[in-house]
Amino acid sequence: MSELLERVLASPNLPTLPVAAMRLVQLAQDPEVEIDDFAKVISTDPALTSRVLRAANSSYYGLANNVATIPRAVMVLGLSTVRMLALGFTLVQTMRGAEGPHFDYTAFWRRNLLTGVGARLVATKLRTADPEEAFIGGLLHGVGILAIQGTIPKEYAGVVAASRGDHKLLTELERKRWDTDHAEVAAQLTQAWTLPPNLVAAVTYYLNVDECPADARELARCVGFGRLLVEASGELNPGEAYRDYLANAASWYGLSEPEAANLFLDVQRDAGETRDLFELPDWGGPNPAELLQRAHVALAELSLHAVEEQVRWRKEAETLADEVATDPLTGVANRRALSGRLMRELEIARSTGSPLSVLMIDLDRFKTINDTHGHGRGDELLRALAGVLRRGVRPRDLVARYGGDEFSVLLPGSGVRAAMFVGERLRQGVEKLDVRDDEGKRLTITASFGVAEYDPLKHEGPEPLIAAADEALYEAKRGGRNQVAHAA
Repeated sequence: MSELLERVLASPNLPTLPVAAMRLVQLAQDPEVEIDDFAKVISTDPALTSRVLRAANSSYYGLANNVATIPRAVMVLGLSTVRMLALGFTLVQTMRGAEGPHFDYTAFWRRNLLTGVGARLVATKLRTADPEEAFIGGLLHGVGILAIQGTIPKEYAGVVAASRGDHKLLTELERKRWDTDHAEVAAQLTQAWTLPPNLVAAVTYYLNVDECPADARELARCVGFGRLLVEASGELNPGEAYRDYLANAASWYGLSEPEAANLFLDVQRDAGETRDLFELPDWGGPNPAELLQRAHVALAELSLHAVEEQVRWRKEAETLADEVATDPLTGVANRRALSGRLMRELEIARSTGSPLSVLMIDLDRFKTINDTHGHGRGDELLRALAGVLRRGVRPRDLVARYGGDEFSVLLPGSGVRAAMFVGERLRQGVEKLDVRDDEGKRLTITASFGVAEYDPLKHEGPEPLIAAADEALYEAKRGGRNQVAHAA
């Protein structure tokens, strides 16, 4: 068992089921349970009784007559529906008790609820699994995330942000860092709650349905399909996510594109009412039709331009120095061009896993040269430095003037060791510069270099990566100047 998993299971912040909920779980697994027994347990909790009756009288179930008691709700809705409703309400209240800072809980509940609604709808329409169990599985599929968040909130928030809403990527990042993932944590937690084995399997294997035991595979598939639907309705990579959603709708359930689109709309529409029943926060955002249109537009753009875009990005990596806005003094790219190129290279690094490094360079004692020999000599020195940097890197790399006498070099495809090697070569080149004063005396010129390699767990965007390289640069300055240092 990994150290993090042990910490999570021993955490005082771990959500635990109250006595009534434990009894509901036991009854939910008893095929011979009597209506009165189940009604008595629910009735011991006035808040739970109120929520179940409110759900039974909602338009979602469309009952003709008012339902005033739990036994009546069981009779008209069915025992399976009522016990899963009660279990769902209890689990949501239990998990909400684990909330804390450093985490977007509105986004968490939106995701879990939409996954549950999507899983229930596909189970209902295609009769592949019990709809209410599918809903509970979707509602629970993120419980491992909540448990880890409650144990190491600050550290985990960065990992969740780096995953960009992609649960498969999240598990990869979790495993790389802690040798466990949120699905494994969910398996341990739901087992501790003594939930039915098929629900435990659904939250464990929703990302890897083919590995799920056969008797729970269709339930796990419903939850996994709900997950795909949620990612397709998100703001990050909607084209790719909607493409995966359509592909699995066809391969798993034989749904055509129009049928899958209608299901997408149905889930978004049902989510609002279900959210109100469970008293979850209103997440706002676009209406269902707008979400679907956004997904379609993103998919169309992805289909038309995917190959072309990849080629364009690679070509830009080799020719951008001639195409982007340049610094008028030195002829290299300016800071704005660096920012745009860095954003594109970060996208490539995230999607392909290829390395990416940044160098930050600063001339040593440049102010003294300016003050002593004049700004004209300082400008000559900046142009000479730019020439050293440009000649010392590959055509695909980018040299930019960051500001004043500070320059940056973007090194796509290079890890920290290669970047350190490049930095040392450039440092030696700066030392050899032949810049002379008005009397013809050669000036002593040196520069300090800072190196940082992109890490999705540390750098959520371009600013943290640049900041890391800048900090390494100042470490080189503090260490005596004229050297290359790398970020820790």
